[in-house]
Amino acid sequence: EKTNATAAVIAQTKQSALNLSLARANEVRDSLIRFGQGKGITFDVSQFVTTGKGIEEPVFPVPQNEQEWRANMRVVFRVLNVEAEFEKFEKY
Repeated sequence: EKTNATAAVIAQTKQSALNLSLARANEVRDSLIRFGQGKGITFDVSQFVTTGKGIEEPVFPVPQNEQEWRANMRVVFRVLNVEAEFEKFEKY
């Protein structure tokens, strides 16, 4: 945007950032699964959800140095507790 790039170039750049971010997230997931396998822990792969944020949610919107720039390339884990389904019907 600073260089007055066309809307198409900006859109392509944003999509590339999203693709790279998703690829990183998937690689972290896969590394965690491999680590678990090496320790005899089995993860249910279907319970992992990966998303790439690209440049949508930076910690530092305008990084002032390399450390801030690299801090924007992060992985965030969220562990959610999901209640099991009931075994039988219960009226509330």
